[in-house]
Amino acid sequence: MKTLIVYYSYDGNTALAADSIKEKLLCHPRNTQRTETDIFRIESDHEKHFKGFFKYVWGVKQVFSKKTPVLKPYTIDFDRYDLLIFGCPVWASSPAPAMIAFLALLPVTGKKTAVFCCYGKNKGQSLDKMKSCLSKNTVIGETAFQNLLHQDKKELADTISAWVDQLVM
Repeated sequence: MKTLIVYYSYDGNTALAADSIKEKLLCHPRNTQRTETDIFRIESDHEKHFKGFFKYVWGVKQVFSKKTPVLKPYTIDFDRYDLLIFGCPVWASSPAPAMIAFLALLPVTGKKTAVFCCYGKNKGQSLDKMKSCLSKNTVIGETAFQNLLHQDKKELADTISAWVDQLVM
């Protein structure tokens, strides 16, 4: 099964999750033919990088203003993949606006998909919002990772392994 992991990451939490998911897919016992797993990072054109309090203020403003960021151009042949996995951070109990913008323009239907999010205190309805953007596809899995960079590495690896097991069944 060829898989594409599409993610947006601001601080590195979601990038860590995406890389870990890719590693687990590639090393999974059911992946006997070592099928392809690719990864793609969504990037916006003019993203500001704030730290601390200002990061939260900027992120909340992006969500509540419903401002759609302009994404950098990309070329992906989605037809090459059997499974599409989408991941992003949670901002103000919603998926990051860059992921919503990407999913709104997603040119695929009838694909197997899965979603994940990374959050600090409250994941809100992030997974449901992402799944609603994928309504013309079949969502086969979802998960959320809390405080990813602060988790024990073994615990994180076990959590990701368990989720990957569900996806490859």
